[in-house]
Amino acid sequence: MTHPQLSAILASAAAIDLSSHLRLRFSGSDRLRYLNGQLTNDVTKASPNLILPAAVTNLKGRLEAIVHLHSSPDAIFLDAPASLRDSLPPRLEKYIIADDVTVDDLSDTSSLIHIAGCSPVQLTPLLAETEHAIAHPRFGIPGTDIWSTPDRLEFWLAQFPALSPSDAANLMVLHAIPDWDRDLSDGILPPEARLESTHIDYHKGCYIGQEVISRMRTAGKTNRLLVPVRIPDSIPTQGSHLFLPDAPDSPVGTLSSTAPHPDGGAIALAWLRRDAGPGPWSCLPPAPLSAPPCQVHRIS
Repeated sequence: MTHPQLSAILASAAAIDLSSHLRLRFSGSDRLRYLNGQLTNDVTKASPNLILPAAVTNLKGRLEAIVHLHSSPDAIFLDAPASLRDSLPPRLEKYIIADDVTVDDLSDTSSLIHIAGCSPVQLTPLLAETEHAIAHPRFGIPGTDIWSTPDRLEFWLAQFPALSPSDAANLMVLHAIPDWDRDLSDGILPPEARLESTHIDYHKGCYIGQEVISRMRTAGKTNRLLVPVRIPDSIPTQGSHLFLPDAPDSPVGTLSSTAPHPDGGAIALAWLRRDAGPGPWSCLPPAPLSAPPCQVHRIS
């Protein structure tokens, strides 16, 4: 993504259809208490105006999903990546026993549109009575999620230039936002993905996996870490391996997402082992691909 492309999105906004995402509505008098026992963030902080990110973890504290929440006076709304449409609903419903909680899957009866570079206030004049707009910097820049109906999808997409899936992915990498399908997956510990400042509330009540995550915070150590890195002179392949200069046969990291940098070369998210050191590292593509080695520098 070039500087002019980024400036154009910020200046005129851009729309992307996210209706393939999973969308659930939780209602009933026990919805807050129940969801607080399932999610890593404090669900009582969910609001109608701003998205609250959270994670779903198993008993061992390992990721099962990344979700985004907002509220209305009588419900909590959740969206998650499309790849979780089959696995996440039964996971979130299986602990409902005597709780007054109803889960409705809205994935096929609603639409979800994101307008990058636009605030909810700017969109209010265009909203239908049944729609709600929630501030969400989903791709690292100011933006708004619109929960709507399928018949209104074409209306919204006609109001703004299109934000392509590749540009949306590039924006996430540029702003060091991990993507569930590229950077995250089942089995990762949230602190390894550096989600503790955005997706975890360490002061809320108990939830599934809390004990493990709290112990990790106390210990202050992880076996690996997801970090942003810069490649000044090339755009390496996703999945490329990182090596210490004196150990070219033993990879210490892997690039999980890559994107062109506006100033040339690339920016990426990399999984680094604890013994990877501060860098720089040499980067080589995974077999059977071949390319000259390039140098990778850690950003933070």
